[in-house]
Amino acid sequence: MRAREGLQLLFSGQHEYVFSYGPSLSYLKVVLSTVALNLFSTQGLEPVRLATHIAEWALLMGQVCGTVRPSGDLILSSCYEYCRRQAVTHSGASPR
Repeated sequence: MRAREGLQLLFSGQHEYVFSYGPSLSYLKVVLSTVALNLFSTQGLEPVRLATHIAEWALLMGQVCGTVRPSGDLILSSCYEYCRRQAVTHSGASPR
């Protein structure tokens, strides 16, 4: 699933970001860990952009509502790769 009109950030606080998409009343809340923030800050990815990519990834994986806390090796590697590709795509840089 992909949001046709993109994700809309409703509000954020500390390391939590709440997004809505389309005409749905559903929402996705992304909770970022300090590890994720540190990992992607070295690639120049701001927390709100990282949260947006994680919400996009969750939609692509079929999660349409609720809280997203990426965990587990397989999920983290899948989410990490998606976010890394998005960061490279949006920055115009080549992958490392």
